[in-house]
Amino acid sequence: GASIWDTFSGANTVSMPGSVCQHKPCPVSSVMGVKGATGNVANDFYHKYKQDIAMMASMGVRNYRFSIAWPRIVPTGVMAEGINGKGVKFYHDVIDELTKHRIEPIITMYHWDLPQGLLDVKWDTKIPTCDPKYKQGWFECQEGTSDNPTPSGAEALVVKEFANYAELLLKEYGKKVKYWFTFNEAWTFTYLGSGGRGKAPNVQPWYD
Repeated sequence: GASIWDTFSGANTVSMPGSVCQHKPCPVSSVMGVKGATGNVANDFYHKYKQDIAMMASMGVRNYRFSIAWPRIVPTGVMAEGINGKGVKFYHDVIDELTKHRIEPIITMYHWDLPQGLLDVKWDTKIPTCDPKYKQGWFECQEGTSDNPTPSGAEALVVKEFANYAELLLKEYGKKVKYWFTFNEAWTFTYLGSGGRGKAPNVQPWYD
């Protein structure tokens, strides 16, 4: 599924679950530092994880902390809309490969890549804040508090869906993985992800 970083960087997400891009080229955020750096391929760990893990083992690495991509597991972020079995299997394969090489897997559940399906974006209009008709991601606030936003807290859709996602991860990988982190640098995907500070999502109305 599409993530907020795909949207932020202008990656081609046309027809992907959760995407807000209807036709390519997809828009690129004005605060994107290196235009065109979508990360579509990056270091290609998806295809080269066996080679990479063998290299780590040859260097004597004994612990490996890695992040699971939420939209790879739950494409739209909404559990009821479906799970990607291929994504689930991929992380089983990575964990098994690490274990085979006697490398301790350490999982981070969330490293900035919110499924785009949990955050509504309209490029041509500024959606209202604290409006329950729109999915607001980590910025969700209580209806009627737009002048002085009050976070929705545990009642936020994103919180409930993260709990579903986390439960799925623990069910799938809990017997194989001892060490877990929930969030990587929450300050980055909230504070730096707003106000034009250079990280995703940085979209209206949270850009201002």
